[in-house]
Amino acid sequence: MQFRRLVLAAAFTLVLTLSAHAQQANPLATETTPTITKETGFVIVDPVVTDKQGNYIRDLTQKDFRIFEDGKEQTVKSLVLKT
Repeated sequence: MQFRRLVLAAAFTLVLTLSAHAQQANPLATETTPTITKETGFVIVDPVVTDKQGNYIRDLTQKDFRIFEDGKEQTVKSLVLKT
C-alpha cells in the first residue's frame, strides 16, 4: 500500500514537472506565430421596389440588386425575398 502511494506521488510529481517545463519551454511560440484578424459586417437592408405607378415589382432575384457603400460596390451574399 505504501509502495503504491509512493509510485502515484512520483507519477503526479513527474506530470506536474513536465507540464511546467512545457509551458516554460515554449513562451516564444505564441509571440512569433502571426495572428490574422478579419472583421466582417452583416448589414440588413429592407428595400421596397416599385414601378412608376407605385406597384410592387415581384420576381426579383439576387442578380437584380447592386449595393454600394461609399461609391464602392459591395457583394450581396444573401437575399431573402418576402412576397
